[in-house]
Amino acid sequence: MGWSIENWDRKLESAVRICELAKICFPRSSSVAGGQELIFLQNACLGCEKSQFVLNEEGVIWGFAFLSIAPSSHVLQIIGGIHPEKRRRGFGSALLQQIVISLSNYDGVHSLVGRCFSDQKDSVHFFQQHNFFEIDRLIWSKRGVDEPLSISIKIQQQLEIFQQGSLRIVTGDVFETIRDDWARAWWSFTMETCRDIPSKIPFEEIPFEKWKVYLEPPMLHRENSIVILDGVEMVALLNLGELEDGKININFTAVKSNYRRRGLSMILKIKAFQLAKEYGAEFLTTQNHYLNPMLQINKKLGFVEYAIDLSFQKNINQTQIDDNL
Repeated sequence: MGWSIENWDRKLESAVRICELAKICFPRSSSVAGGQELIFLQNACLGCEKSQFVLNEEGVIWGFAFLSIAPSSHVLQIIGGIHPEKRRRGFGSALLQQIVISLSNYDGVHSLVGRCFSDQKDSVHFFQQHNFFEIDRLIWSKRGVDEPLSISIKIQQQLEIFQQGSLRIVTGDVFETIRDDWARAWWSFTMETCRDIPSKIPFEEIPFEKWKVYLEPPMLHRENSIVILDGVEMVALLNLGELEDGKININFTAVKSNYRRRGLSMILKIKAFQLAKEYGAEFLTTQNHYLNPMLQINKKLGFVEYAIDLSFQKNINQTQIDDNL
């Protein structure tokens, strides 16, 4: 019995195997909770169902390649991996070829983007070998939750002003009880603030109906979100992940433009440390674009860099798609 590239069957058993492979290939990524693997993959790749392929050898899935939406309608993100025991046998190239063929299903898409860490030499080599070029990088940092916080006089003054002012902090599950349109308000805040995140890929607003799956488990656990409100308006947000191996990750932090320079991001981080400690975490981790001012805020809080997350891009034209058909 040989090997083959097949369409993913979208069943729970294979979803569990794919998530296991993802954890092997990307050990720094968060695990998907047991029983949530199928819905996680379905939501993560919503709209790209015609681009979900697995490597099957002797009845076992040893690799996968899926597409998902990216910040631009002209770009799709490739997510995939091959088990270390099966690398350097051409399987990755075969999966990529199938992905390129599938691009004929999407109008206007002319680029693929993929990510890996700088110390993942096999992945970096694969991207370079297949004419991907580096376009961006994120800095991964971590900090022990028990280490004392060093807060400047300026930050202390901002904290005092915040405590005496009208702004208030609630968790995400409380926010949804405050206003009936909480989901659209959350979406609107995210779309507005994401425009300001540095990126080589131009940001385009994702329609609410397509984006709203990211408000539900396993993509987001709203009780782990910290929201700063002005009345009922969301003006700052921090999303925490789940506790895993003693770590909790900060998945997203944002402040509305007209509320910046008031120390709100620092207040969110301080609250995140408190929650992470309550949840039993030893470390808080986070990722920042290397040009994002938030990186400097994190350094002031004692976060230490421990990994570099690289983004690669490959431009695709119709001729390349036709050549692979």
